Amino acid sequence: MRKWEKLQYETTAVLNSFTDNVFIADTDLKLVWMNEAAEKLISKFTHHIKVSDPEELIGIDLTKMHGKETRFLRVMTMHDLPYRATINIFDGYVADIVISNLETKEGDHYGYLLFWRDVTTEEKRKERDRALIEELSTPVLPSIMDNILFVPLIGNFDESRLEHLKETVLHEVVRRGADYLIFDMSGIRAIENNSMIAQFHNFNETVALTGVETYFVGFTRELVKSFIAGGVKVESKSFPHYRQAVLHILKQQGMELKKAAVKDKNKDRKNNIE
Repeated sequence: MRKWEKLQYETTAVLNSFTDNVFIADTDLKLVWMNEAAEKLISKFTHHIKVSDPEELIGIDLTKMHGKETRFLRVMTMHDLPYRATINIFDGYVADIVISNLETKEGDHYGYLLFWRDVTTEEKRKERDRALIEELSTPVLPSIMDNILFVPLIGNFDESRLEHLKETVLHEVVRRGADYLIFDMSGIRAIENNSMIAQFHNFNETVALTGVETYFVGFTRELVKSFIAGGVKVESKSFPHYRQAVLHILKQQGMELKKAAVKDKNKDRKNNIE
């Protein structure tokens, strides 16, 4: 990598020892230097930026690479530094970036230091964790009968979780051939806003179009107030507890739960002795 006359040898050596990617631009936002780690990084993406060698980027105007309508240009021209962000670049590469001013001892500005840390693996792990949490926090469980599904709703609901709930429930309804859905609302701490409550209601109506009967159990006083404030009236039957909803469904099907007869062990022992 070529040298930049404003970087001392010792500074260059230190920056090249970093495993993270370091770029330097001059006051005109032209790239003037990059460390060895950055060279290796750019080598992976040459097909995206239409160069055959990272050296070809030296002298390039960074605003042309980023575009004139991007946040990068606004940040650099307003000198709102240091600037930190997490960005997606190419092929799923995710970086934490820090952009800082380069200044002399006297405080004269002579360039910019761009520091990129590869967090792709970390972001993928976070995404997997988020997906797992969503999966665990929106279970669809079989009940005492194959055609009854139980959906305990837990925690806070925002737009993302509600969308995940829709996909999961509709998939399981079709896959299991369910006729009845029981939503347990007792574990919901909060719904983000009134529009979310309306969307939840619309989701219930969508499920009903599949021919599935929905029931709600465990409405808390706070949640009832939220639904009323949102102007939503729940048309589906609701019960205080899960057991009551199941008994209602069984009664509809002409069935009922009965305790099994318990044998009198003492009586059996007496008969055996005789």
